[in-house]
Amino acid sequence: MLYKNPIYIKHLITAFIFSSVILATFTMIMYFVLGYDGSYTYMTSHIVYTIKYIVAITCSISSIILINLFIKSKNKFFIFLAIYLIAIELCFNQSRTGYVLEFILISYYAFALIRRHNSFKTVILIVITFITIFSSIYTLSPPFKNGIDYAISDSIKFFKNTSDQASGSSGIRLSVYYVTIKIIENDPSFLIMGCGLKPVQKCVEEQTSKIKDMDESKTYMFTTTENQYIQGLYQYGLLGMIIVFTLLLSAFMQKKELPKTMSKSLALIIIGYSIVFIFNNWFEVPTLKEIFFFMITIIISSKYIKKVDKSNNLS
Repeated sequence: MLYKNPIYIKHLITAFIFSSVILATFTMIMYFVLGYDGSYTYMTSHIVYTIKYIVAITCSISSIILINLFIKSKNKFFIFLAIYLIAIELCFNQSRTGYVLEFILISYYAFALIRRHNSFKTVILIVITFITIFSSIYTLSPPFKNGIDYAISDSIKFFKNTSDQASGSSGIRLSVYYVTIKIIENDPSFLIMGCGLKPVQKCVEEQTSKIKDMDESKTYMFTTTENQYIQGLYQYGLLGMIIVFTLLLSAFMQKKELPKTMSKSLALIIIGYSIVFIFNNWFEVPTLKEIFFFMITIIISSKYIKKVDKSNNLS
């Protein structure tokens, strides 16, 4: 069977990483070809906007695997590719979810270095390096700077009750929290029932029409919750949230049966995406959910790789 064949598993992982490098390179090329100017037209142009989330998910998963391969094999080619993918994601791609993923990745390995060396000097060095990296990217990368600035601006507008707060994605996400809390306060049974198969926007419209003290400046009739856990809540109540947590937890528990390199990769991927799902509901997005589940399945299937060749970097 395909998923039990170690040769196919290794080839699929290699192909996925190779595809990530191609997508990342394409993103960088398009950045210069299109001439990034921070305008709405550029940020929503078909090519750039369509692939930015795909780039985010492929680059993050591939860079995690590559770093763990480097730790095991000490092959500098792996760390070079990982740095290349992370750099393109942070400097040229426009997905703020991708920024969060790479931030989690860098933070995890920074913490691992601190635990390993356990010295004050190491902590200071890592903190300085961390600040230098992100401040440099913020200064030199217009997409990164604009993404951060827009997120801060949208959030400030939301809390200041500015009427145009919902024009940005951060404002929409904050509006989701506000509206959801108000719906639950008005109708606690929503926690049990959710909306069922009813479209989220229609459900929100029906529920908010029953609430008299809604702050219109913080209310946005969103079509999607931009939060995987809240999306589960809207569809199936608390059971929906439990299903999402259970799915992630069951995948995480599989790491015990995997080779060390893949075990660490799976753990970090699940931890990273468990956090990222607070900001996005990628399980609901075609292509993204297929990529995620495909790679999780392939990584879990690495338990069938036989440890025969001691030079094998995946076992």
